[in-house]
Amino acid sequence: MMNMNWREAIKQAQQKIDKVLDIRPTEEEDENETSTSRGVAVTDIDMGDDPTSSNQVEHSPSSISPNSDQEQHVVVCEPLLPPTSHGQPTGDDIQTIVSSDIEILPGTATPNTSPEITECVELPDLNEILRNNKWLKEKLEYEQKKMIDLKEQNSKLNAKTQKIEKEFDNFKSEASKFSEEAFKARKSALASRAKVKELTAQVAALEEKLAAKDLKINGMQSAMEDNLEVINKYNSSSQQQADEIKKLNASLLEKEERIKNLETVIDEFEQRKHGEQTGTLYMDDMVEQTLAGLKEELEEYRRANFNLKEDYNKLQEEMERKQYEYDNRLSETVNAARFEFNDEILTLKNDYERVLAAKNDLERKESRIMSQLELVLRESMVLKKELLTINDIVHDLNTYAGVEHEKLARDVSAAVATILKCQQLKHKEDLRKRESTKRAQYQEKSAQTEFKFKEDQIIESSTSNLPTESSAMAGFEPCWCSTLQDRRYVSSMADMIKMIDELSVQKDQLETTRRTVALELKEAKRQLSEVLIMHGEKIEELEELRNDNEDLRNMLKEQALSFTETQNAKKLEHPSFE
Repeated sequence: MMNMNWREAIKQAQQKIDKVLDIRPTEEEDENETSTSRGVAVTDIDMGDDPTSSNQVEHSPSSISPNSDQEQHVVVCEPLLPPTSHGQPTGDDIQTIVSSDIEILPGTATPNTSPEITECVELPDLNEILRNNKWLKEKLEYEQKKMIDLKEQNSKLNAKTQKIEKEFDNFKSEASKFSEEAFKARKSALASRAKVKELTAQVAALEEKLAAKDLKINGMQSAMEDNLEVINKYNSSSQQQADEIKKLNASLLEKEERIKNLETVIDEFEQRKHGEQTGTLYMDDMVEQTLAGLKEELEEYRRANFNLKEDYNKLQEEMERKQYEYDNRLSETVNAARFEFNDEILTLKNDYERVLAAKNDLERKESRIMSQLELVLRESMVLKKELLTINDIVHDLNTYAGVEHEKLARDVSAAVATILKCQQLKHKEDLRKRESTKRAQYQEKSAQTEFKFKEDQIIESSTSNLPTESSAMAGFEPCWCSTLQDRRYVSSMADMIKMIDELSVQKDQLETTRRTVALELKEAKRQLSEVLIMHGEKIEELEELRNDNEDLRNMLKEQALSFTETQNAKKLEHPSFE
């Protein structure tokens, strides 16, 4: 019964270890375990010439024979690892693994508290304990190999983080260049805005000048209208005078005809006088008086006609002179206004071309800045993706390291508990043997000296010689860390934990840098939006300036057309001006 209790305790400890390692034994191993619990060895082991091989029992789920002449049929089950993709672990949760030493959980079995140990009589199977020890060492070697793989992955991850840091530095330098270019573009935009303001001021001044010129032209047109009225008056007066001259000419012709008629009458009278030589003196006097009056009247008419002709010639000369002066003055004013308008149109054209060139330059700069911004955004997206992959890798490494850490801690605690129980059982059996030998010797001596055996002293000595928890752990410590390989394994575990901490710190640093880069990108986007807004305002101002120039050009064309139409109408109305 005691032997069965001991074997059941070993079996329970082994089952706990299997649960920790997540090993699912096969049906053959279940049969082996059930047969070993009944005290029968079922595993097929070729032990050679070892006489103690008949008492060996297989309990470990995965074991390897230490000697070359031994052969075993064993099913080796590896622990379940976290899911991987393309050789790298993946996960969603982020866990921070705090480095901590592996705590060895001692067993709670003491000579005074464990009823199984007090009732146990037979010795435990030391070969089985050695095999368990060996299996634990192999498990530690396997975990050490996995830790080496983790170190290699960490070295690769460090190389990748260095590469990402270099790329991030390049990206930071490009971002600084982009910010400088954005600042330069902002300066150029401010300068162009000032130029546009100057151009608007110049356009306003030109508009004022055009308004003044319009006023001058209106004044000149009013003066021309006044001159035209005067000329019309002169024309009307000259027409009246021409009519009067025509009337005078008609009257002169009539008078000349009358004079001719009178001359014919006089000739007739003279002929009658000379031919007939008759008449009276009274008739001669009357005829002479009438002839003298007619001659005087004829002279007066001739003088009046001469004066009218002179006045007509003077009026004609004055009209020609006025028309010539008016034409010269009109041509001079038109030419002066045309020259001024041509100069202003040329200046406006030059200003428009200059503003258009500045606008094209700004558009080219804006397109270049937009292309650079797109490149920066694409690079930032690539960096974000790489940072996310690095975060996933670090998270998976942290989770994997935490799982392995917990598994190792559970394995070590379970192994320490089983070894402690075995050592306590062994020590208890040694104490029983020593007590039996001492009791036999004491009985012999008491038979000789007739000394009675004191059971209390023996019990006290036996209880004082039982191993405590600290002494058991002291005896177990050389078994755990006595070899150099185990010490290296513990140091490698500590290095791996430090490395994980460093990786977490690097991850935090990368996260902070990513946030700063995101803030810088946000600031650059804001500056770019401001630049685009300024460019839009500038384009609107240029469009307004272009529309104003078109309106001014159309207005000048309309004024020139109206002026030419008025001139043509005046020439048609007064063809004598030509």
